[in-house]
Amino acid sequence: ELPHLSARVSWLDSLPDAFDGVVIGNEVLDAMPVERLRNAAGRIEQAGLALDPSGQPALDWRPAPAALADEARALGFTDGY
Repeated sequence: ELPHLSARVSWLDSLPDAFDGVVIGNEVLDAMPVERLRNAAGRIEQAGLALDPSGQPALDWRPAPAALADEARALGFTDGY
């Protein structure tokens, strides 16, 4: 979308020892650890991974640890959120 700026972009295979600029990493956010929560009838639940009866991966909703549930409530999670 900004071809006039393409000359200012450098593609690297590794980081230099020192630089002045910005590093943009593809799919960095995809690799960030997250917690998936929901409010189900007033209970804060945390998603985990389990195997279903056929041995396939499936989401497993379980009670969130107390500290995490307290943080979610402080954010105002409502039922169904």
